[in-house]
Amino acid sequence: MAKKKVATKKKATKKKATKKKATKKKAVKKKAVKKKAVKKKAVKKKAAEKATKSFEQTLWDTADKLRGTVESSEYKHVVLSLIFLKFVSDRFEARRQEIIDEGHDDHVDMVEFY
Repeated sequence: MAKKKVATKKKATKKKATKKKATKKKAVKKKAVKKKAVKKKAVKKKAAEKATKSFEQTLWDTADKLRGTVESSEYKHVVLSLIFLKFVSDRFEARRQEIIDEGHDDHVDMVEFY
């Protein structure tokens, strides 16, 4: 009879241990689900912040990312080159529009004239 009690106690202990493991697994799953939900909210929040950023702020942030670890003394060469290219592009478009306004738009699409 004592053996039966011991065996019954062992079975009960095993059942309790199995229940504890199952409970722990459920708790871990709940935590993982909560983490995913929090992460999704953070991503949505970040996207909303990006959408509300001003155009100037977005430009500055992009410039900072592009610059990276380059020293400002070296970075000025890149920036000045880009400013020059923008200037040339604007002048080209202005001259192109002048040609079109003068009635010579037949020649605008001809590569030989550029």
